[in-house]
Amino acid sequence: MSKRVSSIILASLVLTLGVSGGHAKSDKDNKKKELKTLTVSTFEEDLHRKNVFEPFEKKYNVKVVLELEKNFERLNKLRNGDSKADVALFTDYYAMKV
Repeated sequence: MSKRVSSIILASLVLTLGVSGGHAKSDKDNKKKELKTLTVSTFEEDLHRKNVFEPFEKKYNVKVVLELEKNFERLNKLRNGDSKADVALFTDYYAMKV
């Protein structure tokens, strides 16, 4: 996966978590609080988990929950309002349809 794509994914996750109020004041407070959950609808689980989600979970003390679906399923859920995802990742072709 290219550095650019990884950077875009990580920036999206950071922005989403920041908007949802997911940052804590200190490590002690962070450990005492219940873990926040960030739901990501994605593909290529192995690459994203290793390079993006695991480091993100450690750095921001959140649990990333993955919804693994095909692009058309993910797009239909978003259009119908059935998606519980905080972040949805698409291939270039489907991203243009969104």
